[in-house]
This record gives sequence, C-alpha cells and structure tokens, in this order.
Amino acid sequence: MRWGTPKGKENAVSALYEICRRGGTPLVRRIAKLPGLNTVIQNITLTRTKRGKKKASLILKMCQRSQRFRRHGH
Repeated sequence: MRWGTPKGKENAVSALYEICRRGGTPLVRRIAKLPGLNTVIQNITLTRTKRGKKKASLILKMCQRSQRFRRHGH
C-alpha cells in the first residue's frame, strides 16, 4: 500500500478491510502488529478518496479494538 496508484491503494485498503472484517479478532491482532502498517493506513486516511478514507479509518479502529480486547484478558 505504500507504493502504487491511488486506485490501487484504495483497492488494497478495501481488500485489507474485508480480510480484517471476516478474519476476526485474532487475525486483526496479527495484522495490527505488521511493521509500518499504522503509518501507511493513517496516510491513506489523510490523502485518499472518501471511500478509501472510510475503509482505512475502520481498519485503524478494528486494530485499536483488538489491542484493547487483548489487554483486558480476552
């Protein structure tokens, strides 16, 4: 997602969103730990289309929730 066309990045964000949504908390936790992912997703929330921004924001929220869920012993 760091390189590529704006449309390609938006498609990558959409695909990652669906993977996170369908994969459940354990998968989201693993994705949240990927080096540099948070920075790339945050950049997309600032620079892409409305659709891309929304999906990127949802990915960030899922990652944050998965970390809170883990800290509470679930």
